[in-house]
Amino acid sequence: MKKLLGSTGIEDALQKLETVTAEEARMAGAEALKAIHGVGDGVQGIHDAVKAVEDRVRGVEERIQGVDDRVKGIGDLVVIGA
Repeated sequence: MKKLLGSTGIEDALQKLETVTAEEARMAGAEALKAIHGVGDGVQGIHDAVKAVEDRVRGVEERIQGVDDRVKGIGDLVVIGA
């Protein structure tokens, strides 16, 4: 029954989102460590590292929005089917 309603698709999408979000958090942490380690390179090095983390976070936000849009679409189909 879950497959017919698409709830397994939602669960799968949310699981993938969780995985991607966790990976992005690890990558952001690695960038932050690189920035701290490279403090000797000056303020520009820190600025560049922060910018890289910011860009990655923006990418995650875009992915989350895409998943949210798809989940809303599936929800609409479930309501229509009910």
